[in-house]
Amino acid sequence: MAAAMVDIVFPLRGGPIAPEYADALSEQLCAALPWLCNEAGAGVHPLRGTTSCGAELLLSGRAALALRVPAARSQDCKQLEGVRLDLGGTIEVGTPRRRPLFAHPTLYSHLVVTDTEDEARFVADVRQALAAWNVHCDVIVGRRQSRRLAGTWRTGFSVMLHGLPPAASMHAQCAGLGAYRLLGCGLFVPHKSADPAFQ
Repeated sequence: MAAAMVDIVFPLRGGPIAPEYADALSEQLCAALPWLCNEAGAGVHPLRGTTSCGAELLLSGRAALALRVPAARSQDCKQLEGVRLDLGGTIEVGTPRRRPLFAHPTLYSHLVVTDTEDEARFVADVRQALAAWNVHCDVIVGRRQSRRLAGTWRTGFSVMLHGLPPAASMHAQCAGLGAYRLLGCGLFVPHKSADPAFQ
C-alpha cells in the first residue's frame, strides 16, 4: 500500500542541545525549506537523547532528524544536507535517506496536544478525530506532559492506537493528530506493544 507521506531521515552530528529545542528547530527548518510550513500534514519527529540534569539534551551517536513530508517533496528535503542548526548547541545535518511508512496494528505518538488539558476531554477529542476518519481501534492515553511550544507552555498526552486495520494505520500516520506537528507533536510511529508500561 503506497503512502502519501514518507519520513526523510538525516543523521546528526554535534550537540548537546537545549531540552526545549522545538521552536528553534522548527524556525530553522522552515527557513531552510520555505515550503515546509505550508505543507499540509508535514511534521518533525522529536529528537531522541538523554537529558543531563535538565540543562542539556545529549544526542546519541545514532541521533537523527526525521521529517514526515509528502512523498512528492522527498527530493526537496535534500537541501538540508550539510546545514548547521543552532539548538542551544550546534548540530550538523547529514545525508538523508527515505524511510517509507508501513501499516502496523499498533501506533504510538509521544505527545499529542489538543485544545484541552483535561484528560477526559482530551480522550473525547481523540475519539472524535478517529470517528471523523472512520477509524475504529483501542485508544490508550499515557502520561501528561508539558512542553514549551510556539513560545508558551502546552500540555498534552502520549497516545497509543491499537488494533488498527492496514488502511486505518496508514491514514493515522499520514494525517497525524492534534496541533504543533512541526514542533514534534502528533506524529504516529509503529509500536511493538500496547502495554501502557512502554509509555
